[in-house]
Amino acid sequence: MTGASLFLWHRSQEPGTEQRPVAHLPLGECQGTLDDARFSDALHSASPATVRTKFTPPTDSAPAYLSCAASGDDQRKLVVTAIGAATEAERIHNEGQQVAKDFLPFSDGEAGDRSSVVRFSCVTRSTPDGTDHTWYYTAALELQTPEGSSTPAPGRQKTAELSLEFARQAIDKALGCTNTVQLPSGPILFT
Repeated sequence: MTGASLFLWHRSQEPGTEQRPVAHLPLGECQGTLDDARFSDALHSASPATVRTKFTPPTDSAPAYLSCAASGDDQRKLVVTAIGAATEAERIHNEGQQVAKDFLPFSDGEAGDRSSVVRFSCVTRSTPDGTDHTWYYTAALELQTPEGSSTPAPGRQKTAELSLEFARQAIDKALGCTNTVQLPSGPILFT
């Protein structure tokens, strides 16, 4: 056991085996929606990340809004947002400002090399005896790197996986959805 540990440690110290630091995102940040190790891995940084959260809970007249920006010490930034709309047309208008031209579609979303979006409907009720409201959400993710950075883009598969995980966490922890939202699981297939 000790020999294997020493071998792995020595191997990690060899030139040419680049060790990417993992950013440490504190648990519970951004309403708990970033409590998955894949977000820390995508943000890699030598020091703990700084997270800024903007959250507005749902009301009878407006959907919840969640925006989180996690920054590492190398100016790398992970930005995730969950933006709801009252109608499908309004959501399409809002999303038009977020979807890049290089995106490829997948079930319930689209992804590019550094960003992606996922679409879902969320039913909320502001009070136990209130009426149900259906909101049309776009959960977006973008990984920003400093100008001239040599860090490779995570790629469509990774950004799609991260946006789906963010959407799942937002549904469970922040948006107050009372309906069951079915999002794709398993390998992402682009069309």
